[in-house]
Amino acid sequence: MRRPRLLALSILALVGLLLAGCAKSKPQAETVEKAATIIPIPGTNRVQVRLTPEAVKRLDVHTATVRDQAVAPRSTAPVDGAPASAPASTVRRVIPFAALLYAPAGDAFTYVNVQPDLYERTSISVDYVVGDLAVLSAGPPTGPPVGTAVVTVGGPELSGAEFGVGE
Repeated sequence: MRRPRLLALSILALVGLLLAGCAKSKPQAETVEKAATIIPIPGTNRVQVRLTPEAVKRLDVHTATVRDQAVAPRSTAPVDGAPASAPASTVRRVIPFAALLYAPAGDAFTYVNVQPDLYERTSISVDYVVGDLAVLSAGPPTGPPVGTAVVTVGGPELSGAEFGVGE
């Protein structure tokens, strides 16, 4: 008679231990760092986007510099059937086409790399595109100055971070 009772108690103890292992444990406090932080620029309605170094690596952010370069002028259609003469190239401010982004309203912009891991959306005015270059409009400053690093890979993700897409 002792054996069945001992066996039953052993089984109950084993079931109790198994159930205790399945009980929900308290979640440990996790410190999850946001991949992007939005930093308001005082006195303006603009912001900067700071990425963690891990986010920069994960997005594989690349930049190229704004430069002045000789480019072919915008092509013109022949007038009255006469072929258009090929005008000489002119030096214009250019950015890689890959750095060119558009807002939903159609305004062109790019992200400039103002410091390591810190990016800022900058409006630009594009005159035309030739090959893999966006030729900026001539006249008053229409974009970042020559030598500025613009984002060529990772721009849409920066825009998503800035405007809270996916949060």
